Amino acid sequence: DTKTVKSRYYASKRHTIQVAYIPYMDLLASYVGCKPNLFRIAVTDVKLWSHLIFGPSMSYQYRLTGPNQWIGARDALLNYKQRFMAPFKHE
Repeated sequence: DTKTVKSRYYASKRHTIQVAYIPYMDLLASYVGCKPNLFRIAVTDVKLWSHLIFGPSMSYQYRLTGPNQWIGARDALLNYKQRFMAPFKHE
């Protein structure tokens, strides 16, 4: 909604397209059919649900269901810290 965008972001010629990332991605995912059903995940996989609710928003969550579903999406979401910290390990 244009009114919300105008109230949230500074109006300038350089910043013309700005949206709230998570609601926008959820909207697009609902159009495509890949938005995760948080209620169903809460009932079937509490660990994944808690990550989706309290963890960072990552694009892998849109590969859990729907077209082009990726079997490794759950593991990628739950193990992101290991991949993130890997370059910082001393050997």
